[in-house]
Amino acid sequence: GSGNSTDGYLLGQQGSDGSNNVDKLQYSTDTLSPLPVASIVMGKHAAAGNSTHGYFAGGVSGSAVLQSHIQRIIYSTDTTEFVPSVNLSEARESLAAAGNATHGYFVGGDPANKTTVDRITYATDTGSVSSINMYPNTSLTPGVSGSIATGNSTYGYFNMSGSRLYKLEYTTSTSTPFPNLMTYYGSDFFPSPGFRSAFSAKENGFPQTGDINQLGPVNL
Repeated sequence: GSGNSTDGYLLGQQGSDGSNNVDKLQYSTDTLSPLPVASIVMGKHAAAGNSTHGYFAGGVSGSAVLQSHIQRIIYSTDTTEFVPSVNLSEARESLAAAGNATHGYFVGGDPANKTTVDRITYATDTGSVSSINMYPNTSLTPGVSGSIATGNSTYGYFNMSGSRLYKLEYTTSTSTPFPNLMTYYGSDFFPSPGFRSAFSAKENGFPQTGDINQLGPVNL
C-alpha cells in the first residue's frame, strides 16, 4: 500500500496469482471503499510514493509470473495507470520499498535473494517516473522472502534477512547495518517470518515483529 496524509491506497494482493483490485482507506472516517480496478494484476509487489502519487512495482502477475512493471495511483483522481516508460532493472517478487517526496527505493526480492536496489525518480512537474537505476554503493545482505521497509524523508530502514536491519541514506547512496538492534522473528511453531509489515511516524520507524524495545524475543 501507499498513501498521503489523508488516505491510504491498497492495490493487488499477496497471493501468487495477484489481483487488480484497488481500495481506498479514508483516515478521517475509517472507511474502506473500492476504486476502479487496475489495468495490471499484481501480487507480492512493493509500493512507495509521495503526497500525490503511489508507485507499485514488481511482484507477480497471474500464475506466479515474475514482473518488473510499475503502476501508479493518482490520488487526486483515484485512478490507476500503467507507467510504460520504465521498469525495474530485474523482475522479482517479495521486494521492499521506502522513499521520500522525490524518490522511491525498491530493494531486494526473490528469486535468489537479490541485493538489487532500484531508485525511481519522480518528475516534479508531472509526477511521472523520469529515471531509474540500480542504486550504487550499497552493502545490503541478500533478502529473504517477505523483506520489509519503512523510513522518513532522509533514511530508509530495510529488514532484509531475518535478523539484519539496514539503514539506507538517500543522499549519499550508502547503506549500513543498523547498530545495536536485532529484529527477532522466532516462533515456537513457525521458524520462518513469512510476510511481515512495518510502519513509521514522521521522524522514526522500525520494521517490527516483536517487542519494540528489543528487550527480548517475543514468540508469536
